[in-house]
Amino acid sequence: MQPGYDFYHLWIYAQEIRGSDVPDFYSNEFAGFVEEKYLQEALKVEGDSRFRTASLWNAEMYKPGHLPDSTPLLYASLATLSSGDYDRDLGVFQFASTLIFCLSIYVIGRALGNNISTVLIAISFIFLCWSSFHSDTEVANLARIQSGFLGTCILIWRYFDNRFAVILGGALLGISVLLKPNIIGVPIGLAIVWFFRRHYYKLIFVIAGAFLGGLIALICSAVYYGSLTCWLNWFQVLVDVQKNASPNEANNLSLARLVGHYFGIDVSMAIFLGLLSSLILCCWLARRKEVQIHTNSAATEFIEDLLGMGAGLIMMFMAYNIVWDHYFLLLAPVLLALITPVEIRNQGSDKISGLATQLLGGLLFFMYALMPLRLLFPAASLYAATIGIASLMFWALLLFRIHQEISRPA
Repeated sequence: MQPGYDFYHLWIYAQEIRGSDVPDFYSNEFAGFVEEKYLQEALKVEGDSRFRTASLWNAEMYKPGHLPDSTPLLYASLATLSSGDYDRDLGVFQFASTLIFCLSIYVIGRALGNNISTVLIAISFIFLCWSSFHSDTEVANLARIQSGFLGTCILIWRYFDNRFAVILGGALLGISVLLKPNIIGVPIGLAIVWFFRRHYYKLIFVIAGAFLGGLIALICSAVYYGSLTCWLNWFQVLVDVQKNASPNEANNLSLARLVGHYFGIDVSMAIFLGLLSSLILCCWLARRKEVQIHTNSAATEFIEDLLGMGAGLIMMFMAYNIVWDHYFLLLAPVLLALITPVEIRNQGSDKISGLATQLLGGLLFFMYALMPLRLLFPAASLYAATIGIASLMFWALLLFRIHQEISRPA
């Protein structure tokens, strides 16, 4: 098993907030104290220990006092679940993360109408070829769990058609965003699709649920930190991290960072506003074409939710100044929806456009595998540019499919 480099950084801070009263959790002084404390503990460990390996790697990679940049909720959650034994906690985390991811992909694949063998082949391909999966497993980050949480939200709305289920899915979505906000684009993409699709009931109750989930998350984190000021401190760290983003040569796959480096300016906000405007325009044009009388089935709404989720994710991934390769694992459910036979999803779709969607979706499924791309484009900047091109292709395909769904006749 890998040492779990990212998990180590989460774990050591989670140990410190249990029963402690830290005035500024996100301070250089506290960060230096924590990292030095656990480095000294790791040096005392003899034999083959993942804790020792991860600690030595952390000390080599980061300067002393490297600030924690995860949310207060994530540290508090890990503190609640931690046993205090790093190697044991890492093993449990890796097993649970992989299981959650596999179950999510399997259930989503089956809900799309694929047979069991097709879904298992897709999961096997992800295991073998997606470096985003390998990266998340190696560093023990949260992409597998996030994918499971987002998939659970959409599956709840797919199979349970009542007010409580809609609110519950919204609460889980709100908690997921506060757990790790790199998925903040998901509620934005879903809200735009639902608004133009006239799912006002769903939109309102999901917002209510997200507000409730966010409130629960804030209260729970305040119990550990003593107040909510930790969130303000964390937000300042987040802003600084985005401003001082790692270069593409450091395996940062950010399109905004690559373009910004070329032009010498920060283009992240311009990219975000451009993509957001194109999504709104696409939905507005589709709504103008929409036949006013139509039937909304649970299966159709399920597809719309997956497309909205994908649009939100890829929009933010192209706009962020920091994008690591494990982020792209979150796109797996959406790509699985795009390569599912169109006849299953939309009986009125044109056969040629449906086949083209499948072929392009299949191409992207292989491009986002990333491992083959590393062999073809070993240079970091060229590799990031290739992923950026794939993301633009993915965005265009999502807009096309969203336009189809919103303008779909009865």
